[in-house]
Amino acid sequence: MDKFIQSKGAFSKEICIFYIAQLILVLEFLHSKGWTYRAMSLSNIYIKENGYISIDGLNKLMKKKSNEGEMFYDICGLPEDLAPEMILCEGYDESVDVWGLGLCAYNICLKLIILLLVIMWNKLFVQYYKKR
Repeated sequence: MDKFIQSKGAFSKEICIFYIAQLILVLEFLHSKGWTYRAMSLSNIYIKENGYISIDGLNKLMKKKSNEGEMFYDICGLPEDLAPEMILCEGYDESVDVWGLGLCAYNICLKLIILLLVIMWNKLFVQYYKKR
């Protein structure tokens, strides 16, 4: 998805919501089965030809809890996407997926925000010089 965003530019607000909702549904399903993905990142998310997402690395990046309070201590994912619990080696659970989801949502929406700021700046710039 990261390369797709870089090549195509910003998504519309509706498309941002569509992809973020898909990520939420994936994590909701995995967590309901006791799995933690641990590497939620735009570099692991692909957009298929039908427009829906596909997640890479499910077989090697996921861990299943053997009991309710179990914590994981290994580091998994790209350095820039690691949750604070992973970096501090304090032990973590599925909450690292929520951190990753937040990063993905931020990065997906950031492209839209930058585009909107550029459009707004251009409009203000034109209005300013029309008044002169």
